[in-house]
Amino acid sequence: MILTKNILKYSLNDNNTLVINTMSGAFDIIDNETKKKIEMIKNGTYESNSDDKDLINTLKSRGYLYNDVDEENNTINKYRILNNKLEMLTKNNSFTICPTMGCNLRCTYCFETNDLHKEFQVMSDGQLTTILNYIKEVVNENRKADNQARKKTGKTSISLFGGEPLLKTNYEVVKRILQFSSDLGVEVKIITNGTTIKFYEGLLSKYSKIIKIQITLDGNKEIHDKRRIRADGTGSFDEICDSIDELVKLNICAALRINIDKENIKSLYKLINLIKDKKWNEAKNIITYVSPVLDFSKNDTTFKESELLTKINELCPDLGKSNAVIKRIVSPVINYLDTFLNLDVKMKPWKVNYCEATSGTSIIFTPNGRISTCLLIAGKCKSDIGTFDEKGIYFDEHMTKLWFERDVFRIPKCRECKFRFICGGGCPVEAIDVNNDIDCAVCSDIEKTLQVYIDSIKDKILEKYGV
Repeated sequence: MILTKNILKYSLNDNNTLVINTMSGAFDIIDNETKKKIEMIKNGTYESNSDDKDLINTLKSRGYLYNDVDEENNTINKYRILNNKLEMLTKNNSFTICPTMGCNLRCTYCFETNDLHKEFQVMSDGQLTTILNYIKEVVNENRKADNQARKKTGKTSISLFGGEPLLKTNYEVVKRILQFSSDLGVEVKIITNGTTIKFYEGLLSKYSKIIKIQITLDGNKEIHDKRRIRADGTGSFDEICDSIDELVKLNICAALRINIDKENIKSLYKLINLIKDKKWNEAKNIITYVSPVLDFSKNDTTFKESELLTKINELCPDLGKSNAVIKRIVSPVINYLDTFLNLDVKMKPWKVNYCEATSGTSIIFTPNGRISTCLLIAGKCKSDIGTFDEKGIYFDEHMTKLWFERDVFRIPKCRECKFRFICGGGCPVEAIDVNNDIDCAVCSDIEKTLQVYIDSIKDKILEKYGV
């Protein structure tokens, strides 16, 4: 009899411990006596007795105990087959089109280079035709599927990114994409800096039913204008505020993103007050969230996810509540934990891939004819999975498999890790940047973030289970 290695334990109070089975998704609260017996089983010092028959049967049924390693591995393989089937239902359902990599801002923390932003090549009609034909083909194939689950989970979306997708020079490209998406019944997400919303007002209003927009505001005027700077050195705060007002008026769904690091965290309360003063938090079409600034160079100004979660919980104790200004934190680890630690969600999904880039659900097209899977490297001619032109799309089989088949079963470092099914193997781009190998993982901040998250919901857990 062996105890699974996929078990995590967290103290809730002096008498109770939360145990989590990361493979089966089981959550259980145990007393100190049960905890002691589980430790004895783990250490090989437990002596079986008839009084523990019910406990042993429960531990087996909950996936904590197995007769031997082979039994556990067989169970994991069954889960893996099921997980693979579920993943197949959502393959190729997220397409990102970058009309240009040019941008009118020079944000201080942008992961794209200024050289890239100065390149104002706009995607050609022929290139766009190739992309739209491919998307239409995929959508039609999905809709022909007999499997009802595929129809439900395999919903296709198109995102517009860049650079800045809503530059005035991109108008005809954006117009054509919106018309295509409307005809096909596909949602369009536009990630914009918000400086040209008024120029696009008529077009956005026309297609408002299929559009969702993301705009970034990093603080009050003093803070924001030091971070999100125009190419001429001036700030963008006033125009972006006007754009948000415009979206409220047009009733277009919009996410207000706040990129957080150590340089603006202390002023977050000022931005929250601004949002209240502008009454954006009362608008039904606006949702506000925070996200950590990414920097794989280990810059001292960035937060790990556990650090950010701690800070936001301190500054926004009402985080996520219906009356809260800040609705959520958007980041790879915390996003997953929002679902995994949701006490009302019975089916806990595995996370064997870190993000969309390695799950096979993201394809990104840039005007230089490159296809990638991750926004961090889009347009940089780095780790592309294919190319495209006016004649067609050409996937590199080796590179596509390298990205889309990366999971915790393939990555050597992850195979014996107890966090593997809730981590996903860490960021693939960070692995490449730091170790020059997509399968030489850089561990995510899952262990510390999970501890912080559970500490923040201890009372909810105890109340939920009547302890």
